[in-house]
Amino acid sequence: MQCYHFLAATIAVAKTVDSIPGTAHQLPYGVIANWMVENDIDTEELLHASPEAIQTQIKPLLQTNQPHLN
Repeated sequence: MQCYHFLAATIAVAKTVDSIPGTAHQLPYGVIANWMVENDIDTEELLHASPEAIQTQIKPLLQTNQPHLN
């Protein structure tokens, strides 16, 4: 079940990145998943968070990968 939660949280982050104005490219799920593991992101928290809360939490991910998003 944990794998499904992790995948769902990864998809939620990917969809949030896609919805940000000015984002021309998607981040690969692998990049998002690695970032979540490296930063010990709580997948349960992400699954129940609003899109705005997810955007706030993923700011470091966006800053690190800015060249890939434009």
